[in-house]
Amino acid sequence: MYIDSIVGKSATSEAPNERYFMIVYHGSNVIVENPKLIKSTRKLDFGPGFYTTTNKNQAINFAHKVMLRNGSNTEYVSMYEIDLNKISNSLNVYDR
Repeated sequence: MYIDSIVGKSATSEAPNERYFMIVYHGSNVIVENPKLIKSTRKLDFGPGFYTTTNKNQAINFAHKVMLRNGSNTEYVSMYEIDLNKISNSLNVYDR
């Protein structure tokens, strides 16, 4: 089962053996098979991190921007399947 967001929905509130996944995308001028968080001094919009989106078109547009900014001739969108059952045990999600 795929869902777009975990906000307001618990990954374990349904049938105990049901699996929940979320697809996220990362746009770049390189393929990123295994994302790594590294210490950076770059000033990014939301601070250091590995930026993803659930909107594939947004990732495609960003890949194009990165290609132009870096003077590259390649643009890629990497897709990741996040197992929400696995991460729900290690994250605290707070309702607002």
